[in-house]
Amino acid sequence: IPLERVAGIPGIILDGVVSSNRSITLQADSSELDGKAVLIRTGWDERWGTEDYWEPGPFLSEKSIDLLIRSRIKLVGVDFWNVDDTLDHARPAHTRLLASDILIVEHLCNLSALPRNGFRFYAVPLRIVRGASFPVRAFAEIEQ
Repeated sequence: IPLERVAGIPGIILDGVVSSNRSITLQADSSELDGKAVLIRTGWDERWGTEDYWEPGPFLSEKSIDLLIRSRIKLVGVDFWNVDDTLDHARPAHTRLLASDILIVEHLCNLSALPRNGFRFYAVPLRIVRGASFPVRAFAEIEQ
């Protein structure tokens, strides 16, 4: 993964509205997302360190996936553990986002500390060849 795909990307926070079936609907103008790292804040990260964190959690709805792809974002990050419904083995979010060359960062925390925009996002992985999933040190740099 080229460094420019994961380092210093202009970011934007979207608040994910979790429905009763756990799917997340995003509300945004696709033009404001173009070329951005879109970080989705739900508050699920507050469960980190508890068994509740691993319960079937929120996931991206088909409409949200469509919006992210149509908006030509560079990366999507979430504060929960899987962009897909873990009860659905089809994995449409992973499949469609990655096929659209959109990188995925899961398990983010402290998104509540970030402004809606005006920051750059970093999620640089180790140099691993043919890896499917790997840890990163994710952080944001707030622009002055």
